[in-house]
Amino acid sequence: MFKNGTFNGTAAFTATGSGSWYWATGGSVDYVNNYCGDLFFYSVPANAYGFQYARTGSAYCGFGLYLAPIFQPNGYREYLGGQLLDTLKQGHTYCISFYVVKADSGKYYTSDIGMYLSPDSSVDYSTNQINNAFTADSYYYIDDVSVIDCTVGINEIENLKDKINLMPNPAKDESVYRIILNKNETGQVILYSKLGVKILNKQLAEGNNTIVIPLSELGAGVYFVQSFIRGKNIDNRKLVVVK
Repeated sequence: MFKNGTFNGTAAFTATGSGSWYWATGGSVDYVNNYCGDLFFYSVPANAYGFQYARTGSAYCGFGLYLAPIFQPNGYREYLGGQLLDTLKQGHTYCISFYVVKADSGKYYTSDIGMYLSPDSSVDYSTNQINNAFTADSYYYIDDVSVIDCTVGINEIENLKDKINLMPNPAKDESVYRIILNKNETGQVILYSKLGVKILNKQLAEGNNTIVIPLSELGAGVYFVQSFIRGKNIDNRKLVVVK
């Protein structure tokens, strides 16, 4: 549901919010990419903060999670902001994921990095900005940010649990999705990446449906299999691909 969860493209990030991602506070979140020419400070994979390839494509963001209070009374941290393509719906369940790794320059680790979702803009530039964030005591890279609607009703799960099967899972070369539709029902099954990119789309007909999902060309990781009957999402499953 993010416009650009991989941070790829020269317009993916701006400080003021005109891009897909922006500074959510006065803290100077960094856009690290392969589009900056010879500017080593923000390049991929080697940059001023350490050495790290992008998980997808050739770009990611970096942000300081902690800077010793000696620089500011209550310490210092940075926040990355982005806008969803659609409004979250009440009563729905959403699967949120992102990948982070501590940069070589950071001193401290953290196990508490999260996402805050607000009904309107959470931008606040009133906080002080610091210009030498690469000296932060805890600095992390972030890539592949995703929010996906994975809602399934309880009654629908009970009615369909004996009619749907995804095996093997985890899988390496292929997985088979089986689903039984009632008379006159039609639908579709869609395979998504964690970023919400549609990879496969197959039509479903009444009766027994057997969908072979080829995986040999996909990278290792978690994918989502969603099925729809008459346009209504009735089943969501995680598919783990191993190599």
